[in-house]
Amino acid sequence: ARGGGGRVVLLPRPAVRPCVRAMILLPRRLPGVARLAGRGAQLDARHLLLRAHQPLLTLPLGCSGLSSSTGSTASADRATPRGGAPRRRGQRAAPPRPAETEEVAALRRILACKEPPQEQLAALSSFVSGVSGKQLFDTLQRCRLKDWIARRDWGPEQEAADRLLEQVQDRPCGRVEKITAHMVHRRASAYVELDAA
Repeated sequence: ARGGGGRVVLLPRPAVRPCVRAMILLPRRLPGVARLAGRGAQLDARHLLLRAHQPLLTLPLGCSGLSSSTGSTASADRATPRGGAPRRRGQRAAPPRPAETEEVAALRRILACKEPPQEQLAALSSFVSGVSGKQLFDTLQRCRLKDWIARRDWGPEQEAADRLLEQVQDRPCGRVEKITAHMVHRRASAYVELDAA
């Protein structure tokens, strides 16, 4: 446009962003797309184009070559926390379970075997007499041997089962009595030393 005095005044171009111009002109350059007349047809074509390329547009920069399945897998990996499921506030982690001792494993094998009752009672009797009082006490806490012997129907071997049950019940009690007697003896010895002093 010419201003006053014959000078040429350059007016600024309309403020149209290059990406918007490219989006407006892109439907006309696609193969198989007929001439679009009217603003409504251009908007419809632009909407179809954006829907067709939506997986590529949602990927981050530099990942346009990845497929939509790869993007969904990556988002699923990001959703899973690295340390597992979050714990509630105040919830404590479970303590580690102690490993089974050899005595517990041996007793479990005896209880799980399908031998006749007579042989099974003989194996249990040799096991009870072959372990110490502490080992037997720990084994009884884990395997509940007394309940297992009392619940089972032994048939003709019921008397042998009752004797084994009495043997199991007397072993820890005998150990406790021995420890108690030892403590009483030490206390009496201490009293004797004090009286002598």
